[in-house]
Amino acid sequence: MTVVDLTLSDTEACTPQVPTRRDRPGEGTSPPLASSPDLRRNQESSSPKDDVAHSQDSRGCVDHETQEQLPASACNASEPDSQVTMHLPVAGEPAPPRARKKRRTAEEKARDEALKRALRDQKKLAASFSSQRQMLQHMTVLVDPRLMETDLGLAIGAKLQETQTGPPDKAVAFVVRDVGLAQYRAVRWTRRMLEDPGQEGAQARVREVEVPHVLICFKAAEFVEAVQADGLAGLLCTLTTHCPAARPHLLVCGLTAHLARLERAQHAQHMGTGGAAPSAVSRAAVEDLVTGLAVSYPGLGFREAVDGHAAAEHVLLLTTAIARTAFAKSESVQWFQAHSKRCGTAMEALLAQHPVTGAEQQNIEALCKLPSVLPSIAHAVVGRFGNLGRLMDELARARGSATLPAFRSGIERMMRTGTSRPTKVGPKAAASLTDWLSCTAPERRVCGEAA
Repeated sequence: MTVVDLTLSDTEACTPQVPTRRDRPGEGTSPPLASSPDLRRNQESSSPKDDVAHSQDSRGCVDHETQEQLPASACNASEPDSQVTMHLPVAGEPAPPRARKKRRTAEEKARDEALKRALRDQKKLAASFSSQRQMLQHMTVLVDPRLMETDLGLAIGAKLQETQTGPPDKAVAFVVRDVGLAQYRAVRWTRRMLEDPGQEGAQARVREVEVPHVLICFKAAEFVEAVQADGLAGLLCTLTTHCPAARPHLLVCGLTAHLARLERAQHAQHMGTGGAAPSAVSRAAVEDLVTGLAVSYPGLGFREAVDGHAAAEHVLLLTTAIARTAFAKSESVQWFQAHSKRCGTAMEALLAQHPVTGAEQQNIEALCKLPSVLPSIAHAVVGRFGNLGRLMDELARARGSATLPAFRSGIERMMRTGTSRPTKVGPKAAASLTDWLSCTAPERRVCGEAA
């Protein structure tokens, strides 16, 4: 297509020039006036106003084709020296083709696909760590090599290996590794956790942390020997030295059967000798030691298994319980659910968004002792006033300035927290708060004598 380049000044662009009768070729001179009577009569009857309008129409006549091609910026230009360039297509030529979008290269497509794949993997990884169903997949059982040398350790390893052939969410990984507890045979655990990347769009990393639990495994004969030697004092000292932050658990395999065999052997020896032979160990002494440990060390767990299969089942159940602690509810959530009449998802969502500190929980517990004050009301009051002392100061100030009714009305209109729908505190709870916390003689309120 052929393009004509026209350059106009601002004045010319704003006032397009229309060729006059004199500028047209062949019309440089006006034709002689007609001498006919009719034409002369028409010229004499025309008024001066018509001549002025005709001259204005002639000057204001604009070629429409030229006006359509003028850009809007040509008439709005502020600088007199600026030039306006117009490209006018010549009639009969086809329109220029539109500019096509640049095609992406193979490297750009591969980079975008890799980025999308990484985002999908990050979402799947975060979902797996937040799902309680897949909690066992992030646990690893550490079995001491000394334990694997016994029948008990082989039974535990076989049970854990059996989980690998079952459903993926029930599989438990285990490795044989030294747990660093000297001569004791122990089992420990590690958990994979997802680290917060800190920056939006950054890739989250997974790190493995040690779980604060340790399981000491005994055969029945070894446990009895340890009881006779030092009453498990050496074991407790080792646990305090090597893993002070871990909660200890004791697992004894076949203790009852072993004690029964010892008793039968002692009885046969007694019957053979015909006298009362001193007993090296008794069931009562062992049971007395176990119950004494439960009282002296409340955090020490004790479990007796009948055989190796039962011991392996206990290890698997203990692994599941430890994995579930990552999804356990806090003490504040449990307290609210135990004391609130309406425990639903709204209360859990509220506590998840606005966690309760220890000091706030103490104030909420104190307010809930008052009649008609539910945990949702106490939570709202503590959230507004901060603590119980500040609420009592505000009540005393309102009582001194005779604005107690207005203060009580403000508490009535407060919105409860944790309710499924917007609910106000109400007049009954507001009256209970103001009357009990502003009364100078609480015993009179109990007897019902206060106004």
